[in-house]
Amino acid sequence: MSEAFLIVIWLLAGAALGAAFFASLRLAVSLYGSGRALYAVPLHLARVAVAVAAFWYASTFGAVPLLAALGGFLIARVVMTRAAVAREKVTP
Repeated sequence: MSEAFLIVIWLLAGAALGAAFFASLRLAVSLYGSGRALYAVPLHLARVAVAVAAFWYASTFGAVPLLAALGGFLIARVVMTRAAVAREKVTP
């Protein structure tokens, strides 16, 4: 496989990881807000553990896959943040 194809694959994997990470963050915040911290804390720990494990796995393939996965993760962060702001925006 070509190097560019592998970078795209890692970028997409990072974006999928980021989308899942920030979706579960949104769920955890709603759980904290509704007083169900007993459910939110394990979710928080699992979210961080999965992200650390995924980035560690990417790092075993070298710096380029790690950076591509991180780039995808950051792209997902921007997309999820903009989607959350658009959801919360009140139109007059």
